[in-house]
Amino acid sequence: MTAKEILSDIVQNFYPESFKTFFRLKNTDFSPVSQPLTYYQDNEFTNFYQIGEINFRAASQKLVIIAIKILIPLSERSGKKAQYEKAKKILRELNVFDAGIFIFYDQNNNFRFSLIYAESLG
Repeated sequence: MTAKEILSDIVQNFYPESFKTFFRLKNTDFSPVSQPLTYYQDNEFTNFYQIGEINFRAASQKLVIIAIKILIPLSERSGKKAQYEKAKKILRELNVFDAGIFIFYDQNNNFRFSLIYAESLG
C-alpha cells in the first residue's frame, strides 16, 4: 500500500491507530507507541494518545506523534490557538522531544496535522 492509499483510507475510515502504518512507510526510524496520555484531558480536549516517535539519529533530534480529540467541531478556524498551546505544553512537559506532529480530530473524524517545534532557549 502506498502512502497516498493509506491516507485515502484514513480519510474514509478515520482511526488514529491507522497513522502507524503511514509513518512506518514514510520513515524507517518510526517506532510505534501505544500510550494514552489521559492526564492532559480538559474541557476542550480528550483522548490523548501517543502513536509513536521518530528518532532522527543523524540530527540528534526526536519527534513525537500524538492524536488528540477536540470536543468542538474542527473547522479551518476552530481553536487553532488553543490546539497550538496544548501541543506546546505537552512538548514542554514531556521534555524529551524536539518537535511533534499532533493530529487533532473531532467527533465527525475531521482531522488536522500540526507540526510543532519545541522552543529553543539558545
